[in-house]
Amino acid sequence: MRTLVFAAFTVALGVFAACATAPVDADPGPDNADGGSSGEGGAGSSGEGGAGSSGEGGTPRDGAVSGDGASLPGARIPCGATFCRSDQKCEAGTCSFACSGTQVPGDYATLSAAVTALALTGLDATICYKPQLTNESVTITDPANHGKVLKIYGASADRSAVGSMAINPGFANVEVVGLNVQHGLTITGTKATLRALRVSITTTNAALWAQQQSGKVTDVTVDGCDITGLGTNGMAVRVDNTFSAPTSMTFVLTNSYLHGGAYGLYTAGSGNQLTLNVVNNTIDKETYGLHFGQGQGTVLYANNIISNHTNAAINIANAGAAASITHGHNALFGNANNYAGVASDGPGYVKADCNMDSATTVPQTKPGSPCRGVGDKAKAPAIDYWNAPRGAAVDLGAVQGP
Repeated sequence: MRTLVFAAFTVALGVFAACATAPVDADPGPDNADGGSSGEGGAGSSGEGGAGSSGEGGTPRDGAVSGDGASLPGARIPCGATFCRSDQKCEAGTCSFACSGTQVPGDYATLSAAVTALALTGLDATICYKPQLTNESVTITDPANHGKVLKIYGASADRSAVGSMAINPGFANVEVVGLNVQHGLTITGTKATLRALRVSITTTNAALWAQQQSGKVTDVTVDGCDITGLGTNGMAVRVDNTFSAPTSMTFVLTNSYLHGGAYGLYTAGSGNQLTLNVVNNTIDKETYGLHFGQGQGTVLYANNIISNHTNAAINIANAGAAASITHGHNALFGNANNYAGVASDGPGYVKADCNMDSATTVPQTKPGSPCRGVGDKAKAPAIDYWNAPRGAAVDLGAVQGP
C-alpha cells in the first residue's frame, strides 16, 4: 500500500491503540451480540486485542479486521444482493463490523447513557451499538475534557440507526463507524473520524455539518460515507470556516457518495484557516455539486465524479477563493453547466459520460468507462468506498471498478 498523501486521512486507516473500557456496574451485561467476549484486551477476546475469535462469531474474510480493530484493505465481499466492505463480514445475507466493548443495549440501554457514563471514567472506550433502529438524539462530549478516544461501532449503516448526532469537544478523537444517522450530524470544535456511515436530513440544513469553534482545533475525516441532503436548500456536507488564526480547521472527504438536495459540498465563512481535501468522491444529482464560498485557506479537489447537477457542477464564488484552490482529474458530465462563478477547467479533466452502473449501493464505473484508470495516483487514497485497494491505475469517483 502506498503512503497516503493527506496526513489527516491516515487517521481513518491508522491502527488505533487498544483501549480499556472501565467496568460499568456489578453485572457487566451480555457478551458481544454475536458470540465474542465484550472485553477489549485479553487473550481470546473478540476484535480489539487478543488472539481468538473475530468479534462476531467467525473468522473475518479478506483481511477484514486485524487484532486491534484496524481496517485492512481487501476485495469487497459479495453478500446477498449487495456487497460488504472488506473490513466487514457477511453473515446470513447481512454485513457486520466486528466490535468488542461496551454493549448498547446491554451494558446501557441507550447510546447517550453509554457516552455519558464512559466519559466520566476518563478512559479510552469503545461502544458496540447493536442492530436496532431508533430515533435517539445523541450528544457526544466529555465535559471534563479528559482527552481520551471514543469509538462507536454499529453493525452497519443498514442495521444500526440513530436519529441525530452532535460531536462536541472533550474527547481527543471520536471515531464513528457503521451507523445510519437519519436526521443530521454536526461536529464542532473537535476531532472526529467518520467511516462507512449513512447520513441524511430532510430539512433545509446540512446532513453533515462541520464548524469551527473559537480557540479549538476542528479536524474531521470522512471516508466511505453515503450522505444525502434533501430539501430545496439542503446540503449533503457543509463546512463552516469562520475564524482566523489561531483557530484551525481540517476537513478531509474521500471515497464518499454525496447526492440529493441543493448542494453536495458547501463551504461558508470568511476565515482563512481551512485545509480542505475533496478526493475520489462521487457527487451526483443536486443543484450544485461543489460550492466554494469567499474564504478558504487551502483547498484541493481531485479525482471526483461530479455529475447530473441542475445548475452547475462547480461554483467558485470569487477570485480570492480560487487563488487558494488546486484541482485536477475530475469528471464532469450531465450537468446543466459545468462551471459557475470563476470555476474553470483543470488538468486531466474528463468531459464524457463515465458510464455508471447504479445497481450497487454506490454507483460505479462500468468496464470501458473513460473514467477508469485516469485518476491522479499521487493524490488518491489507497482504498475506495468498499475498503478495497485502488492499485496502480486509479479510477475516478468513490468506487474503484472491479
